[in-house]
Amino acid sequence: MSAYRETTLVLRVNETVAISGAASITTTEGRETTVAFTASKGTGPYTYQIVKSENYAQTVSGITISETGLVRISSSYIVESLTATGVDTRSMTVIVTDAVGDTMTTVITITINDAVLLAGDTYLVTTVTKAISSRAFTTTYGTAGFTYSIASVSRQSGASDTSSISIVSGTGVVTASAAAPADTYTVIVRVTDSRGDTEQATLTIRVNETITFTAATTRLTTTYSRDTTVAFAATGGTTSSTGGSGALTFSITSIARTTTTAGDTSTITINSASGLLTILGTTQHDTYTIVIRVTDSMSAYRET
Repeated sequence: MSAYRETTLVLRVNETVAISGAASITTTEGRETTVAFTASKGTGPYTYQIVKSENYAQTVSGITISETGLVRISSSYIVESLTATGVDTRSMTVIVTDAVGDTMTTVITITINDAVLLAGDTYLVTTVTKAISSRAFTTTYGTAGFTYSIASVSRQSGASDTSSISIVSGTGVVTASAAAPADTYTVIVRVTDSRGDTEQATLTIRVNETITFTAATTRLTTTYSRDTTVAFAATGGTTSSTGGSGALTFSITSIARTTTTAGDTSTITINSASGLLTILGTTQHDTYTIVIRVTDSMSAYRET
């Protein structure tokens, strides 16, 4: 009888499935990080997996991929120092499978650094009018691209003005300017890496009061042939007794004679440690103007 019926079938054959995304990503332990992968071609919908490149049967705790292709490195991931101390570098493979079972893979290198650590000076001491700077703070671990800042500054006196304390954001060098009032400053230094991980360290800066001179007299009269002494004293500045080192040192900056500018003045001396000024009995008769200086370990000085 040769009877028959026909129908038309439209067959679409898609190109093999493809996947695109980042070839590598670097982050810091404790910072949740994501990177997107996108499937195309093939026959949707797609499913995604992320596995160890060396063994597709194994996954890594803390590294997952969503049903939309978003790779997530969890904030709970713990660095195991696989590559070097404080660094994990893993080769992971992202697998996309389309609706008919076609698959495609791509490899992503994931580097996870240990949490950032911060180190630097913990104590600085100076004198009013003498600026002082720390050495550069240094970081260990974290993800490169570090920014340094001052999280807070407090003064022992309770005063609120801390504008004389600053930091260089690129190096972490902290400076107390010459305008810093006498006080003890507690500076909290913060570093932030490129993934937002932070760490803090404490720096104490002591700014001592300026040197104060005490003189028994500012005018002295004596007689030729008579040895004469007069004591000078000073307080303040930076010495071993004020949180620094060394001691105050006395010196004669200049001696000017009224009668003659070229006469001998070697008979007038001062003890650098005690501040005792001595005028020997052989000092020629004249009127002498003597400038005495006292200097601390920071080279701050006061003259009289």
